[in-house]
Amino acid sequence: MAVMLPPGNTGRVFVRCGLAVAILLSLTVGGCGSVTSAPPAKSPSPVTAPSSGWWPVPVPAQSGVMVYKAITATGPADAWAVGQASGGFVPGVYPLVMHWNGMRWQRMPLPAATRRWEMFTSVVAMSPANVWVTAASYALQEFAVIYHYDGAGWREIPVPAHVYSISSMAVSRDGHLWITGHAHLDAYVARWDGRAWTLLTPPGPPATLTGIVARTDSDVWVTGDPQDLYHWDGEH
Repeated sequence: MAVMLPPGNTGRVFVRCGLAVAILLSLTVGGCGSVTSAPPAKSPSPVTAPSSGWWPVPVPAQSGVMVYKAITATGPADAWAVGQASGGFVPGVYPLVMHWNGMRWQRMPLPAATRRWEMFTSVVAMSPANVWVTAASYALQEFAVIYHYDGAGWREIPVPAHVYSISSMAVSRDGHLWITGHAHLDAYVARWDGRAWTLLTPPGPPATLTGIVARTDSDVWVTGDPQDLYHWDGEH
């Protein structure tokens, strides 16, 4: 369940004490949906470890309302949270990206072109200069949009023709992006090598593929709906 931050509310992101690095590293596989900040509590004090073992991490005050949809990290000094913002100086709703540098969260500037989308829905990263996000717009009925951040700016990556939605994405150690989801009535799996997409024959009979993890380009796992699991070894 996503959590909204009221106007002017700083909010906090909670990290498990003693497991912060492990949690951040585990999230790099593909992020996690709707893991967000929570409103600040009156207690416990930020300098005192709560009994639950979770430490509050303050989020800077923002005008308007923020809703986080996904989070990922490459290490204790590089985490990314994405979602949706509304209010403030810009009317309507628009995508939101926050970056953690090991000390604090910072809101990342986005190109004006991204404001036609209502939100960023997922995020994966290899480094502070290699980040991928997916965007969506219910008003435009578009659910297959990808942006890449190279440390200097964002650019939109065109998706394969006939792809309708992206249900999951992952980045392999080879530096390639893998996505899966719906293409019309069929499931698909696709790999982006930085220049072009390669469409793989979807595994098995499911019309929906819901998740993907790519350790390397020859070690990829996907989940199907409702209870299918498939592995790609580079050939089949």
